[in-house]
Amino acid sequence: MEDQSNKKYSKYPRTFHLPYSKHFTTDDKRLTDDLQFKGYHIICLEKIDGENFSGYNDFCHARSLDSNNHPSRNFAKDFWFKRAYLLDDNMKAVCENVFAKHTIYYQNLKTYLYLLNFWIDDLCLSWSETLEYANILDMVTPNIIYEGIYDKEKILIAFEDYKNQSLDPVEGFVVRLEKSFKLKDFGKSVAKYVDDEFIINSGKHWMFEKMTQNKLKK
Repeated sequence: MEDQSNKKYSKYPRTFHLPYSKHFTTDDKRLTDDLQFKGYHIICLEKIDGENFSGYNDFCHARSLDSNNHPSRNFAKDFWFKRAYLLDDNMKAVCENVFAKHTIYYQNLKTYLYLLNFWIDDLCLSWSETLEYANILDMVTPNIIYEGIYDKEKILIAFEDYKNQSLDPVEGFVVRLEKSFKLKDFGKSVAKYVDDEFIINSGKHWMFEKMTQNKLKK
């Protein structure tokens, strides 16, 4: 097996909750305020209830680099390695794998592997550049709920409208800067909101239950 010790494989950083996020666990981290977004052009995306996935030109993994195999990961691996050759050695695509039901049973998905963001070395590309790579890779990004200068009230109103029109339940949303940012600034550039209507499964972890495959939109 090829020595991968010199490759830049990395676990995706933890996303902090916005201070007004409604539902979080004792393991979650929460921002004390949202001043880091004030005055900036942001993209507010639907937060999808799935599993983190990172893809490189010669490797892929779930959130942990040493992730065990699971039937829900087979599709993502096959899907990814049909396009991984398009990346250079210093590139990384971060995605959300929603092949299997976690808490929300989706029945109207556009895809099973959504592109969340795209990295070159330690730089997360701007949203407009991310869309360019989505086009190159023939991948889909999450739906945009709001775009513009950060405004908490406008975002929450847009989120309620989005929920009311969605064919599937909505977990929440993720706010990110439209512009590019460095890995060291991730905590200042991305944050999430989980809705109070989203109830985390209190039973067995989804990986240890019989797998239920989500459905694509007809």
